[in-house]
Amino acid sequence: MAREDWCSSREVRRPGALQQQLDSDDTRYFSRLTASNNMERSSYFVQVTRPAESLESILFHPGPFNTGDASTVGLENIILRCERQTFRRLPRSGAVLFTVKTAITPLASLTGEKREALASEVKSWPADTAAYKGRDFWGEAASR
Repeated sequence: MAREDWCSSREVRRPGALQQQLDSDDTRYFSRLTASNNMERSSYFVQVTRPAESLESILFHPGPFNTGDASTVGLENIILRCERQTFRRLPRSGAVLFTVKTAITPLASLTGEKREALASEVKSWPADTAAYKGRDFWGEAASR
């Protein structure tokens, strides 16, 4: 693969309010990464889908997750998108291999403790995190 096909994590991420924190987190991860260990982190997003949207469109979503008219968002269109991200430094090249495994769960299928735990966490987000994750867009529908 030619060098121009590679990009930094800064280039992969879209600009946002948390960019400086994300860059700091990446630097911390990468500075401790060696060829003999792997690192892993998990994150999640709440994503609003369109009726009958394809799995490919949901997984490979190039733009912001939550846009449009919030009044049309129903619980049946909200999914919890959980990502397991792994990092491994390759021994010969020193490059970092970054992989992502994504699991998608309809929010309506969460029951009892899981739904309550998510609701509690979402309510505790600071304003910048809530804005980044789109809580104002899907929050009302998710709390019904």
